[in-house]
Amino acid sequence: MRDGWHVSAGVAADLDGSDMTAAWEPLFQTTIDAYYAGDLGGGLQACERLLSLPSLPETTRLQTRRNLVFYAARFSDLAPSFAEAAIEIPVAKGWSRYNPSIANGPHGLAMIVRSANYAMTPKLEYSINDGEGVVRTTNFFVELDAALRMGAVREIDDREFRPDPPLFPVAGFEDCRLVWHRGAWWASATVRDRDPSGVCQMALLRLEDATPRELRLLTDGITRHEKNWMPLAGDKDVLRFVYSLSPTVLLRYDDASGAVVRETERVAPEVARSFSGGTQAIPVEGGRLSLIHDGVRFDDGGRVYLHRWVWFDADWRLARLSPPFRFQELGVEFAAGLARRGDELVVSYGRWDREAWLVTVDIDEVLELLAPPLDPAEVEEELADAPLVSAAESLLAADARSTVSANPDSGLATSSESPTIVSTTLTGNSGEIIGDALRSVVDWVDVILVIDTGITDNTLEIARDIAGSKLVVRQFPWRDDFAAARNFALEAAAELGADWAVTLDSDERLVIDESEICAALSATGADSLHVKQVNGTYGKERIFRLPARGRYVGPTHEAFIREGGNAEVLDGMLFAELGKTHEQYRQKAERDIAILTRHTAEHPDDPRWFYYLGDSLAGLGRHDEAIVAFRVCASLNGWDEESAWAMYRAAECLLKIDRPAEAIEACAVGMARHAGLGELPWLAGFAAWRAGRPAQAVYWARASITMGHFQGNGGSVPRIGFRHPPGLWEGPFDVLRFALRQLGDEAGADEAEQAFAAAMSARIAAGL
Repeated sequence: MRDGWHVSAGVAADLDGSDMTAAWEPLFQTTIDAYYAGDLGGGLQACERLLSLPSLPETTRLQTRRNLVFYAARFSDLAPSFAEAAIEIPVAKGWSRYNPSIANGPHGLAMIVRSANYAMTPKLEYSINDGEGVVRTTNFFVELDAALRMGAVREIDDREFRPDPPLFPVAGFEDCRLVWHRGAWWASATVRDRDPSGVCQMALLRLEDATPRELRLLTDGITRHEKNWMPLAGDKDVLRFVYSLSPTVLLRYDDASGAVVRETERVAPEVARSFSGGTQAIPVEGGRLSLIHDGVRFDDGGRVYLHRWVWFDADWRLARLSPPFRFQELGVEFAAGLARRGDELVVSYGRWDREAWLVTVDIDEVLELLAPPLDPAEVEEELADAPLVSAAESLLAADARSTVSANPDSGLATSSESPTIVSTTLTGNSGEIIGDALRSVVDWVDVILVIDTGITDNTLEIARDIAGSKLVVRQFPWRDDFAAARNFALEAAAELGADWAVTLDSDERLVIDESEICAALSATGADSLHVKQVNGTYGKERIFRLPARGRYVGPTHEAFIREGGNAEVLDGMLFAELGKTHEQYRQKAERDIAILTRHTAEHPDDPRWFYYLGDSLAGLGRHDEAIVAFRVCASLNGWDEESAWAMYRAAECLLKIDRPAEAIEACAVGMARHAGLGELPWLAGFAAWRAGRPAQAVYWARASITMGHFQGNGGSVPRIGFRHPPGLWEGPFDVLRFALRQLGDEAGADEAEQAFAAAMSARIAAGL
């Protein structure tokens, strides 16, 4: 599945900006979950039922249509008699052949095949084979025998009826529909070359021996674009068109005036709202049968056309329709021709504006696919009485009920055996790295919940291969807000009935002792647990009792704000992060700077975002700007550990731009905010050494040793924020050995050399 191609029911509600009836939401979630559970029939049914509801919000309707794409079967799987063959006719070099329109005439079958001078990519990007940049169409008239063998192929020379030069750079008669009327072949088509604005107009050409003899413009080219009218085949004296499917509008062509008039209008089922014209409508079983298309656009620029058979009764009501299907792959397929050959139907269609195909199928197999549209009142009643739950959620809920019981004292869910754990992973395109992340948890979590923020690669396929039946996917359209995405993930995890959620990004790996983790989660009274990074530089609030007692805030470098409850540091688990390339880091930093610049302007009293703005600016070498941001963070009197570390980072930046005296002062300010960070006096000592003040460097270094982890009491200082382990271990001895030697204390310098080596060995042995 692809980025932006799905959205959860909860997010759909938010996007629509209104409170929506909850009854349809489980059904919408089924349109997502069923795909990953392999229940294609259930997913198709859920989509069809939703699309029958007039009250469905527009955003949800669009996402349901997108989800429907993945449940559309190949037509060959629906109709065993299906057979197809490519249409090959000679065309100019660099030109295509596509969108053929086959039709019945009194002397047999004929068709028009379109050829054009451009190529189209799956993202609907066009390259034009023309020095003047004009899209040009040439049509060919082809006769076929009873066995569908092609006879004469003649170019339709329509130059007499084209403006030259074209008033808009799209010239020719596009996507013809062929129909026999009053003793001649006629072709309806779209033209865009009659007006400088390129408005689409419907035209009607009368042919004699593949030569146009008459042109009638059926629309004025002013009021709206007009395309894809469907001619009615088989009427003797009157030419009619299905103008639209919802409502179903019938137009009658007046031969004398060359105009069309509205003849019939009928209400159509809700599902037909997105249907567009396709083939001719041919007589079948006392009504009319046609093949229409339903085009769905996606956020990445792609488009998919699905097909359906539709049957109109004698009163022109859309009375039956088939499930959606595709001929070959998901993409641009367009059927413009339909004819009957005995007990068979012959369909002509184009693919990707470059291929032309003929399909034959037994008519009885098509008729068996047709069924009346769903009754929206019945669907609404069913949803009200018994809302559907997806197959995946049902299994998870059943599993949760079998292991989880209520604790009347705490009001929290507790496990009779072991806690139910869900891992949550926010991800876009991460096919190259997500595998190892999920492997680090798959053996000990009960559910792997992947939050799709816009996937267009093979990330979900890899996740499914690793997680198997444990995989659950929810969609969250990305909007530059990590906190919103993480809150959504925690809510989704709680909805699955789990006790705990473990956050795991695609570029992270968890290192655990499984038995210790389960025992710790069963025994703890905390509501959230911090986990340390493997190198000891910092920790994250990573494990949450569900439902979470708090929320994330902040669009990036988000923070979890507890609403009651308490937090602990969890032993037995560490996390590792993959390094970033220079380019990856640059892109991330630039993104964060843009987000945080806006966010700090909107929240000028919140120190956290100034810290991370400074962090991103420093990473790109914008040290002067970073210093300003770090100093603002410290001045706002927020969390003392963060304020102190902000001044540590400011001092780093000052050293980068050769301002060591100011770096010393920054470290002193940081110590005033939090006196327990041993890295601050270490960095002040290093800055004093850089400033040519060896005696001060000695004083700062000795203070840092006292506050460090080697020969000091720094290990007793509770910290959960950032750390620089070398500054807590060997760093002050490094400063001391050079400063003492410069001051002439060779014995002291030698002793510091030995302590430096011992401290470094101790840090490495501690895994830091």
